[in-house]
Amino acid sequence: MALATWWRGDTMPALSLLPGFRVEASRDEQLIARINQLAQHEVRQRMHTGHQPYLAYVEQAPRLWLGGDTGSLDRRT
Repeated sequence: MALATWWRGDTMPALSLLPGFRVEASRDEQLIARINQLAQHEVRQRMHTGHQPYLAYVEQAPRLWLGGDTGSLDRRT
C-alpha cells in the first residue's frame, strides 16, 4: 500500500511485531541530515521551527525520519 490514512474512530488493524524495530526521539542533526540528504543547517532550522525528529530503526540501522507533519525514507538499500 503506497498511501494509507487513519481517522479517529477507525478500528486498528492487527499488526504483527517487526523484529528489531524501534522508534525514538532524536536531536542528532548530523544523522538526520545524512539520512534525508539535507544540509545540517536545514535540519537545525526545521527543529527550530517545531519539528520533533523521530528515528525508526530496523535492527541497529536508522531507516526513517519523522518530524512534524513530514516523513522521509532512507534512500539507501
